[in-house]
Amino acid sequence: MSSPPCATKCWNAPGAWWRWPLEEARCEWIEACGGSPFLELSVPEAAVRFKQAVGRLLRTLEDQGRVTVLDRRIVSRPWGRLLLRGLPDFELVIERTARTPRSAERRPLKEAAARGA
Repeated sequence: MSSPPCATKCWNAPGAWWRWPLEEARCEWIEACGGSPFLELSVPEAAVRFKQAVGRLLRTLEDQGRVTVLDRRIVSRPWGRLLLRGLPDFELVIERTARTPRSAERRPLKEAAARGA
């Protein structure tokens, strides 16, 4: 998605990225070599896509916007924290749902990513 800076105020991240047949072959090759396709292929590719998407929302220092990730693994899993570390430094807001009723937590992004939110 590409739009003028003023037009985009919010971007919602889907929970998963789709794989193409060539990526499936790469995954099989990584597994055959004893590696982890998820950590060696999926996470780095997702990090690039995530950073690019945020970059489309926030292009200049004056731009403002909100990135909403509806998957708590972005703060609860090591690979999710890697995705966060690749982003520019900005405020991270963690809002709990009714299943975990606590007030929203606010802390600097780099601190949250380092501590595992």
